[in-house]
Amino acid sequence: MAVEATQAQRLERLQSIADRGAMTAARGLSLLLDRQVAIKAPSVSIAPVEAVYDQIGGPEAEVVGIYLLVGGDVGGHIMLMFPIAAAREMVGLLVGEEHRQTEFDELSLSALGEVGNIVGSAFLNHLGDYTGLTLQPSPPLVVVEMAGALLDTLLTEIMSQGKDIFIIDAAFFDQDRATSGLILITPDPRSIDTLLASLG
Repeated sequence: MAVEATQAQRLERLQSIADRGAMTAARGLSLLLDRQVAIKAPSVSIAPVEAVYDQIGGPEAEVVGIYLLVGGDVGGHIMLMFPIAAAREMVGLLVGEEHRQTEFDELSLSALGEVGNIVGSAFLNHLGDYTGLTLQPSPPLVVVEMAGALLDTLLTEIMSQGKDIFIIDAAFFDQDRATSGLILITPDPRSIDTLLASLG
């Protein structure tokens, strides 16, 4: 019972961090685009990497991953992941309908990378503020790949050791368009216990 309560408390704290991160990221994105954009984080979970497949359409689903390496007191990764259709909607929201196409052009990929930078940095900043840890993101890398191949490549060590990650649902919308994706915060196996302890 005590373990369940601790997990529930961690999820509650993580939800609070996600809500604040979403508000900060929305402000940054709105300033970048010079119009109002909202971001919500309706739910969070602490679960195995494989749980992502249930939410993204399976390991063979094609996705866009916007990946940032995390350094500082805790090593790891943060990734914003969209199914292809949702990524195209995101491109439409960011740079206009004319760039919402089958192949992602340079402007589209650059815009998605900037979203990853803004969102990833906002969430890491609030997570760092809450836990007292220094978390430093790298510049973003945008990858178009099957979900299984992407996660296997980036998170091999975490998956092999059966460690859990933080999964945050993220919804993006303005007055004309809405889309959604996942924010994956994946501490490396040597750091996960430190980060969980800092949350509770």
